[in-house]
Amino acid sequence: MNISEWLGPHDTDEEIEEKICRGELGEEAKKFYEDHEGKPITVLHELFRCEKCDLISEEIYVIIADNDDEFVMHHTCKECGGNMTLVNMSIEGTDRIPCPKCHRGRLVMTGEFLWD
Repeated sequence: MNISEWLGPHDTDEEIEEKICRGELGEEAKKFYEDHEGKPITVLHELFRCEKCDLISEEIYVIIADNDDEFVMHHTCKECGGNMTLVNMSIEGTDRIPCPKCHRGRLVMTGEFLWD
């Protein structure tokens, strides 16, 4: 199976921070942010894979760090409720990602596209 990554407009870091403060990204993120006096956040848009059904999806990857204490946003699969793990493209590449349809073949990255 071939996969292409499309990069387009996303919420700004400030908009993500506002969502965290309102609790839209979960109470755990909101509480950590409040408890650590609004420490700076890192927002990335990354590929995640479900450990249970192999679904691939792009999700926001939020990190709030305060010295040795760190919050990393967790995602669950929208299809089956399984645990979503970050796909580290620099280490794994796509050749180690199981096909979400047949679960036997491997994905092949065919390109990245900017569309905004």
